[in-house]
Amino acid sequence: MYKEGWIYWLVLLGCGILMSLLPGCRKEAEEGVTHEHVVTLNFPSLQPYTTRTRAEGIVNAEEGESTFHSARIWIFSSSAVNTDKALAYKYVPDALRYTDKAGTLRVEMVLSSELKDESDVYVLVNGGEETGLSGESSREELETAVFSKPYSTLADDGLLMSRIVKGITKAQLEAGTFRIPLERGVAKVGCYFTNQTSVDFRVTSVSFSGLSSQGTVFPESVTATNVTLRPTVPSVPTSVSSESFTIDVSKSTTFGKEQSKIILQEGNERAYLAALNQAATSLTPYYIHEAGSNQVECVIQYEVNGEPGRQEVMLDGSIIRNHFVVVYAHYAGELSLSLQVLPWETEKEISISYNNQFDGQFKLSSKDVRVGVGEAQAYATVFNDENRQVTFSMTMNQPVGARWTANLSNGNAFELYSETSASGTASGIGGAGEVIFSVRPTQAFDAAVVHETELYITLTRLVDGEQTENGEQIINNGNSHPGSTTRIRIRQVSADQWDAAVQP
Repeated sequence: MYKEGWIYWLVLLGCGILMSLLPGCRKEAEEGVTHEHVVTLNFPSLQPYTTRTRAEGIVNAEEGESTFHSARIWIFSSSAVNTDKALAYKYVPDALRYTDKAGTLRVEMVLSSELKDESDVYVLVNGGEETGLSGESSREELETAVFSKPYSTLADDGLLMSRIVKGITKAQLEAGTFRIPLERGVAKVGCYFTNQTSVDFRVTSVSFSGLSSQGTVFPESVTATNVTLRPTVPSVPTSVSSESFTIDVSKSTTFGKEQSKIILQEGNERAYLAALNQAATSLTPYYIHEAGSNQVECVIQYEVNGEPGRQEVMLDGSIIRNHFVVVYAHYAGELSLSLQVLPWETEKEISISYNNQFDGQFKLSSKDVRVGVGEAQAYATVFNDENRQVTFSMTMNQPVGARWTANLSNGNAFELYSETSASGTASGIGGAGEVIFSVRPTQAFDAAVVHETELYITLTRLVDGEQTENGEQIINNGNSHPGSTTRIRIRQVSADQWDAAVQP
């Protein structure tokens, strides 16, 4: 046996020497070699809008919503037909290990140098075995794959994320810097509630119907030049059944009173969510599949002083993956219910500024009618006459998420009124838009008694779960209003006095 082994190795060595001595044979051997090279792909982490506010006013991604647990990557030639298999495939069972501190997953793959044209990359993160996809899957099988894993709450193995990017050049792959942002395969639902009245209001359940029971594994493909484009339409399997689910609200959940309604202003989605997180009662978020327009209905069951009520709304827009469906119910004698679909991603953390820099616009919204002169000058307002009352508009840009509150120095003779705030109050949230409110007398005019009040604005912010007052804010820096830099002077007058003071 020992001798035969020597003979075997001598034969191999002799063949090698013979090949080296024959130029033609050596050339033919070199031509038969297929060289390979390594390419690097980068998958940056997603930072979503969230329903949790942490210390120091920073809103981070929910833990686990952006975590890469496993990854599957397929690379096809762009000229491949639907039935072709991938030129390269890699499965990374412990993707978290290869994710850097910035949340970017870096994956190296081996490609043949024979690849001359452009490539299409398919990426699936946290897909699990349920999808049935593997290195043997064809392009068509990838694009038609579905998943039905329930996502009522965040699972330990994270959320399915995926992307298809076509037309990636060889130079882009070889550079090692090409980044493919992923899309979560589900949408997120957040439920928020405010109560403008002083009565006991509470929500007992939130129900959804018309939801899709399955979702497609991959969204619609994008090209390498448009890799940052987001899905604008839902990707729903052709034959899918609908399902429903109900969130039962615990009796221990606390609901507020005398809360302002929070308004969504176009372009201020972050501030809107920050205001909801700051002021509203919220429920644990849920995750659902995509759905088409006019398919999903939401029903709120609630109680007012123990009496049951019900409100429903149909979502007229689509539910698109990687978007945040905001359910907001506000009670003001009647329950108003709205559904908004917002982007569920931002490139950076959302920072809620709680510095001492107040940035807002305080304006007079009614006629500029004043009485008195000099330092005694004041805005005029009339009892029980909405056309002769002094009205203001208040918009606070910073600090985002903090609450501003209008105050009166003489709350016995005057009161505040706003359609969006609780009775007798006026307040709003930084970044959540304009609030219009009036200051009006509480009793009939008496010529023998001078009734005056001063209006001022204070801030309340939430730090580590505790409310902190920031004091009076400068709202009259240019002295355009009667009073001081922080206080506006208002005086009750008769209707005749008001008319006489109106400037021609």
